[in-house]
Amino acid sequence: MCGAQPDADQLKLFGLKESDFKQSLDIWPDNWDVVRLFETLQTQWKIIAGGNRFVFTGIDYAAAAAMAKALGMAMTPDFLSDFRILEDEGLRHLNGGRK
Repeated sequence: MCGAQPDADQLKLFGLKESDFKQSLDIWPDNWDVVRLFETLQTQWKIIAGGNRFVFTGIDYAAAAAMAKALGMAMTPDFLSDFRILEDEGLRHLNGGRK
């Protein structure tokens, strides 16, 4: 999800192995398109400066609509609702537990 991944030889240089990073994530088929769209928008978070830290405020919905269209996805009310669930959880994570 975050670009090219190191191969086994590169990991070995740091005393790591591929199994140190293996994770399994089961995604229900009904949710696959929403997760795929969310993943493609990882660079589209809106950020503001708040005191001595950055605050993530949400995903750029114009970019989300354009990407959904490019991927052939219909941005229905149900789809948008599911997308916003991922966005809310992302905001919690990115803002250190605060939404």
